[in-house]
Amino acid sequence: MKILQLFKHFFTRRDKLTLAGLLLFSIIVSCIETISISAVMIFISVATNFDYISKSAICRRMYTILGCSSPAYFVVILGIGLIVFYLIRGIIGLVHAYASSYCAQSIYHRCSVTLFSHFLKFPYGDFVNKNSAAIGRAVFEHSGAVMHLVTSLLALVSESFTVACIYGMLFVINWKLTAVLTIFLSIQGFAVINVFSSAIARVGKQTHDFSLESNKIFNESYGNFKLIKLGDSGGLAVDRFSYVIRQKSLAQTIYAVLQSSPRFILETIGFVLLVAVMMYMIYRDNSARLIIPMVSMYALAFYRLLPSMNKILTSLHQITFHRHAVQGISDFLKLPIELSGFEDVSFAREICLSNASFGYTSHDILTEINLVIKRGDRVAFVGASGAGKSTLIDILMGLHSPRSGMMCVDGKIIDDTCRASWQKKIGYIPQAIYLFDGTVGQNVTFGRVFNESKLREVLMRANIYDFLCTQQGLDTPVGEGGIKLSGGQKQRIALARALYGDPELLVLDEATSALDHDTESCIMDEIYQLTRTVTLVIVAHRTSTISRCDKIYKIEQKSVVPITFDRIMQENVVRRAELEH
Repeated sequence: MKILQLFKHFFTRRDKLTLAGLLLFSIIVSCIETISISAVMIFISVATNFDYISKSAICRRMYTILGCSSPAYFVVILGIGLIVFYLIRGIIGLVHAYASSYCAQSIYHRCSVTLFSHFLKFPYGDFVNKNSAAIGRAVFEHSGAVMHLVTSLLALVSESFTVACIYGMLFVINWKLTAVLTIFLSIQGFAVINVFSSAIARVGKQTHDFSLESNKIFNESYGNFKLIKLGDSGGLAVDRFSYVIRQKSLAQTIYAVLQSSPRFILETIGFVLLVAVMMYMIYRDNSARLIIPMVSMYALAFYRLLPSMNKILTSLHQITFHRHAVQGISDFLKLPIELSGFEDVSFAREICLSNASFGYTSHDILTEINLVIKRGDRVAFVGASGAGKSTLIDILMGLHSPRSGMMCVDGKIIDDTCRASWQKKIGYIPQAIYLFDGTVGQNVTFGRVFNESKLREVLMRANIYDFLCTQQGLDTPVGEGGIKLSGGQKQRIALARALYGDPELLVLDEATSALDHDTESCIMDEIYQLTRTVTLVIVAHRTSTISRCDKIYKIEQKSVVPITFDRIMQENVVRRAELEH
């Protein structure tokens, strides 16, 4: 039922038409498979007994149309025709396999892109509560599972048609014998399904759970690599990873065995039945000559049926194994997303917070904040750790919406209708700079239109262009996380990245707190030299960072209080004196 819901709500009309076309193609392939077996039976019958030509109406008609001079000549022509037919059959089979795979991969592509796009639309408040491994699992593993589901469903339908057609042919030829074989194989098939399905479903869940856990361990170790090196705690991480991977490998081994078992069972019982039938018919007729064509046809039919039945069971097991992904995708797509409209926002006068309150839980972090930031202001926010400084600037950037009250820019409320337009005006430099493994140019443009002259300009304004000229210029590699650069160089590239978008509001969230005093002073000099068309908002602990700000606000007791720079210096003196005592 969940799979049907996936087809109904997730697949597009084009997907459904493509799948319908593939099902029709599968019927054609099944008919060709049936004809191929019948053609072989006719060829063997004629080749082993020339009298069959006169007994069969089809053979007599073909013999006459082809103008054959002898039965041997007729057999040669049949053989050549059979070879050509099988070549065509092989080509059609390859085309069918390609079409099925292409359809499944296309659905995987669209499913992955849809989930990834949905993830990028998460509200920021929801995003911070999500586990990266769980999101990655949804985007990649669940999409792959859907691809396997589609492939399995196509194989299930295709092979079912093939089995039905071949069985239909066998019923026409000898319905009693076919009925007996069908009963035996049906009982066998249902027994195999009942025995293996529940075990495969259980192993499938275990595999995916262990996969999620191994990804979490890897992400934790990757993000804390330096701490692991310093604390010599790599052994513990290896032990955890080893245990999870061992359990995952064991589950996958069991799955491989369970998946392969039906084939051996089917082949063994099928050929035992076939040999038993041959022995019975030879014993009954006391001759093998008369039953060679029929036995050959049944042998060929079984040779084709057994793999089909195995594929049907394998497809059912695959569907059972991956069906959890359908619920996973459904749950993922039900997660709320944030609509970010591009209705124009003008920032010519001021940003205003009116009675704005916000909290991640039922308890507010900020309460009834009233604040006005004029265009061109240099504004700083200070306060103890956890007071809500970063939360406040997240509200200013439109990442959080006030639980009550409102935020306006030039009198326009920032909501879902204009959020994206407002955020395009913002340049942001966080404390933890993330640079991906690429070049300086790629990290500064960050997916935006590449403009080389503008890129050089912002790198010069960030005072890092001269250094890059001694390296590889705009193509200088930064390494994963910017590991090939110093802290100051990473901050300068982050500044260039922020300036590349021509921001009207530049936000620094403790962006220089990890730098030494001299490096911080140089970077702040470059930032304060920006024209007054850029409004500056700074969150900082160091007094040197905010010394040239026009307005300073202290966040305490969930409120924003104006404070002077001299007052901050006095409080610092008192605090140092208390620490000394």
